[in-house]
This record gives sequence, structure tokens and C-alpha cells, in this order.
Amino acid sequence: MTGRILLLGGPVGPFFTLLASALAKRGEQVDRCILNPGDRMFGLGRAQPVSQEDVLRLADSGQWKVAAVFGVDRTRHKQMFNALRAAGVNVLCLEEGYVRPGFVSAEWNGSHDRSPLKTGIVAPVESRDSTDSLAPDEGLGHGLLQTAFAMIQTTFIKATIPVFGGAWHRNRSLVGEVLLWPLGYVRRKWHKRGDGEVLDHLIVQQHPYRVFALQVHDDTNLVHNGNGLSVEATIDLVIKCFVHTAPANERLLFKIHPFDAGHMNYRRIVAASAEQWSCAHRVHAVCDVPLGKAVKASSGLVTVNSTSGLSGLHHGVQTDVLGRAFYEGPGLARFCAQPDVIWSSPHRPDRLAVMDLWMRIYRDAISPGSFYALGSRRRLATRLAQKLLERG
Repeated sequence: MTGRILLLGGPVGPFFTLLASALAKRGEQVDRCILNPGDRMFGLGRAQPVSQEDVLRLADSGQWKVAAVFGVDRTRHKQMFNALRAAGVNVLCLEEGYVRPGFVSAEWNGSHDRSPLKTGIVAPVESRDSTDSLAPDEGLGHGLLQTAFAMIQTTFIKATIPVFGGAWHRNRSLVGEVLLWPLGYVRRKWHKRGDGEVLDHLIVQQHPYRVFALQVHDDTNLVHNGNGLSVEATIDLVIKCFVHTAPANERLLFKIHPFDAGHMNYRRIVAASAEQWSCAHRVHAVCDVPLGKAVKASSGLVTVNSTSGLSGLHHGVQTDVLGRAFYEGPGLARFCAQPDVIWSSPHRPDRLAVMDLWMRIYRDAISPGSFYALGSRRRLATRLAQKLLERG
């Protein structure tokens, strides 16, 4: 049996079920790798279940003509991805959108640190989905539905793995998932007004400040491409370098990722480090403020390797990364082995290099749609099904 399409994992929610259904309606035979009960939660969309062992055993058998994976850097996904690529199978790598909202990332044979945008190996333009356009497709309820799917499905996974078996790529407890998502929501709402006032004060008073964009503490891209930097150690290191090398009138603004507001108390971590380095009046932590607004008025943006770094390039401010990111390079973001060079050696992005990167992102790396939003996720499933068929 040859010429089947393989789906590995999937984002929280029903998207991979919709993608499998879209392919099956076109007469394609679809296999879906099942790693835990959560992969079955919304049904299989007429796909046939296979295990990780099946994929590794059959990768070079010619069974699959093309595959799709969400989160290629996850350990189990990476093992299967490497086996499929060694056998010559083209793999469409899906991620949250490098450009948001209204787009997802969809690249052939790599993403993030292994993105073709970084390696320079891109798919020919004619292989792109003919329905793709530059117009975003946001749908309805993207953020709310993504949060709801994450809360429900991850809790379900942790509750059912001990009974039915399987594995999950995150090391989180069942009690934690039940309690910490609502805690994050409460924290965000409680601090929302104050966070806005902090940002507005910095902008109105024209205080020079630099934004540090935090990531989810166990985000796969951070864990595998972040040069081993933990959240607490990174925050403390950056504040230490800020105290010793930044101009005396500059401020430091930590932007908390909204999906991690409950899982870690970033405000306490930042405050404790700032107190230790005697700079509490110059360091702030906020969550629910528009990233673009914060970056546009800033002296620069720093991150480990979040795609938030693209906002710094877009607004033409100094952009520095502490880990490995696809948007790092000459004229783009700068890799800093030590954060002190952020202040001791200033730089700015090159406008032409940034324009070239954006052109390649829109041409080769994203598709309109959402994995979660009503309406949009079905249209995206249709687009990505067509993309897989055109390459297969």
C-alpha cells in the first residue's frame, strides 16, 4: 500500500481532524500518528491510527508520499521527522503563525531554527497552494477558543494517559492544568488596567525603555533552540547586564506571554531579581498590552527566540536574540551570547534586509487561517490539504 498521507500530532483542538477529513474527501488515504488519548478527542476524520513505532518502522517503506507535523521540534516528532526526511518524504511543518493574527506557519521540511528561511533552501513558488493570498483569515474567537482547547484537551490528556497510555510533550501535572489556566486568566484581568497604565506612562513621559518578550516556559522552540536558558536564569542575567551596562535613564519592560501567566509568577520573579540588583524602579513586568505598541515606542526588543522578535524588525528597532532564531543574521536580529552587548554595542536592522525577510516569509512560510477560530480553521484545512496534494 503506497501513496498515503501521514499526519503527526496536531495543535490542540479539532484542526487535524478537519485536515484529515478534507484530505479524505479528496479521495486520499490518511494515516494519523496517535501519541496520546488527546489525539483522538475530536475523532480521526476518517484517518487510520498508527503509532510512533509504526512510523519509525515504515518510514523508508514508501508507504507515505507526504506528511504534515505540528511542532517539529518536539522530541517524538523530531525522531519521526528525521526518519521520514532520510527516506525522502517531504514534510509540511506547521506552527503558530510567524505573522499573527490571521496566518499560520506552513513550511516544507523545517521550521524555527531549521526553517528554510534560515537555511536558504526554499520551496519553488509554483508548489505553493494556489488558494493562498496575502490577506489574513482570522475567523472568529481565535484567542478564546485556543485557550479553551488548551485547558480542556491538556487536562484530558493528563487525566487519561495513566489509564490508556501514551505520552505528552510537556511535563505538567493534572492538578496544575486544572488550576493554573484559570489562575492565569484571573491574573491577566486583575493587572490589565495597571499594565496599560505602565506602558502609557513610559510612552507619554518619553522614558527610553527596552522590551524583553518572554515565552511560555516549556515552549518547544525555547527548550530546544534556546541555548539551555531557563526563564528565571534568563531574567536575572538580563537584569544584571541591564544594571551594569544600560544608560542610567533607561527602563526595562518584561512582556509576559499571556498563555503562561498562570503557570509561572513572572511578576514576582522579575521583582525579586530587580530588588536584588537594586533597580526595582527601572524594571517593569506587564502582560496584556499590545506588543506592537510597546515595541514601536521602545529602544529595542530582546527575546530568547520568540517570533515576537519579528515585531522589533518590523518597527526598525534594535532586535537581539539570546537563542537560535530564523530571523537572526546580517541586517536582521543579532545573536548575543552575553546580554551585555545589547547596551554596549548598539545596532539597528537594515531596512532592505528586513524587507527581503518579510517577502520570503509571505512567499514561502505562511498560509492564511487559524488552527482554532470558527470558520477560518475549516478554510485553513482546505488550503493545507491542497498544499499537501500539490507536493505529494
